[in-house]
Amino acid sequence: MPFSLINGLVVEAPWELPGRLLPPTPPDVVMRFAPVERHGFAALLAQTPWVTGASAELRADADGAWLLTLPGSGAAWFSADRRTVDLDFGDEQEAKLLAAGSLIALCNVARGTFVLHAAAVVVDGVAIAIAGPSGAGKSSTAALLARAGHPVIADDALALELTEGRVRCHRGSTTLRLRSGMRSLAASAPAVETQVDGRLGATFAVGPSEATDSWRLGAIVVPRLVADQAPAGAERLAGAAALTALTSSLRIAGWAGDEFARQAFSDLAALAANVPTIRCDIPRGGVTVPAALDALLTAATA
Repeated sequence: MPFSLINGLVVEAPWELPGRLLPPTPPDVVMRFAPVERHGFAALLAQTPWVTGASAELRADADGAWLLTLPGSGAAWFSADRRTVDLDFGDEQEAKLLAAGSLIALCNVARGTFVLHAAAVVVDGVAIAIAGPSGAGKSSTAALLARAGHPVIADDALALELTEGRVRCHRGSTTLRLRSGMRSLAASAPAVETQVDGRLGATFAVGPSEATDSWRLGAIVVPRLVADQAPAGAERLAGAAALTALTSSLRIAGWAGDEFARQAFSDLAALAANVPTIRCDIPRGGVTVPAALDALLTAATA
């Protein structure tokens, strides 16, 4: 099976994941297709809305193994040490999308790594994250920045290391998941494919920094969708305003237990205190107005 480096983890999986392909390397996580036993997982750890309208649930058993159930899609079992993930999905392509997103994110969270719901690009050697919930315009903004020459280093999930006031981010997926209405924007990528959920997977080259797998995080941009005719603007947030803006940017949310919820809040507070948070007005049609793109870059690199 291929070995991929994604979000700081070496993953052996049935397919190459959209990070960096590696030669055979001792893996941090092994993913494999296997039937999953769904009984005996009594402790609810997290619960979030799922695309079917039902709730995705993460539960634990008495031995510390985890079970993630996704109604209408399938389930994933995580060993107690989170080094093995069994995949029980009817659609292999859907399993691959989940592996690169939620499943790797859960493996990171279990190891104490904070994961932001964000895309990221590199500007002058420093990472700029575009963070927010689904539909906030993260991937579209990253694609426009990529088209302007700034390499994409992550989409959907951004794994961060927070150490003594310094924040670095790991290479994640370099395939941006764009909505079908963004086909003209996706066309600027070297490779584009229609994914199982109808989104466009636009893969951008990482560029001259390809030998690097982590970058200093210089700023976090929080998009705010506005009318196309609205003036471009960007505002640096501080203190409680920055923390509030970032609360919707957890990659894994809906924690039912105190342990992970407390850690997530602590990490958000450290992030808000140590990395500039920029609220940027993004036209609903995309950052097609040069002034909006200029305002974003000026604020993020100031």
